[in-house]
Amino acid sequence: MKPSVAILFFTRTAQQEAKEKHWLGVNQQQKNNKIAAKLIDQTAHFLNQLHLPVFVFNEENQVGNTFGERFSNAYQEIFNKGFDAVISVGNDTPGLPQINWNEAVNQLQNNQCVLGPSFNGGAYFVGITKNAFENNAFKNLPWQQNELFFELLSFCENNSKNSHETLKKLLAFIISGLV
Repeated sequence: MKPSVAILFFTRTAQQEAKEKHWLGVNQQQKNNKIAAKLIDQTAHFLNQLHLPVFVFNEENQVGNTFGERFSNAYQEIFNKGFDAVISVGNDTPGLPQINWNEAVNQLQNNQCVLGPSFNGGAYFVGITKNAFENNAFKNLPWQQNELFFELLSFCENNSKNSHETLKKLLAFIISGLV
């Protein structure tokens, strides 16, 4: 039996997202809400087409005081449901259809981490296996900082049973997504 993989859609509600991101300016709250709702709906619709279980975590069900705590606790909750790997994405990732989802799931089922780097040094796609997940270390990563991606690489290498092979496959996955 192949290890089970779930998707963590880590987001905000449309109202909260619009408060944080003022696409059309601070005085355009209603229009910003519509943009946020559209982004969230598009992402949810796409994820539901992947035929993987999707768990939505927003500020209404996230647990913790910091981003790292809320994110780590969401992963832990899904692992506690019996899943062997979790892929997280946010609502601000328009390139989701370009990801090779079959390859990402395959690598996770082979106990490999999968990451997608963002242009700001973060990650738009974080696939972690239950075996590699360590809640305390994960929550203390430099979330929302421009050195996050390299810290995630290090986390995956340090927490994977076959770390050198994991890093080689992870870099191959990243490079294949860039071309």
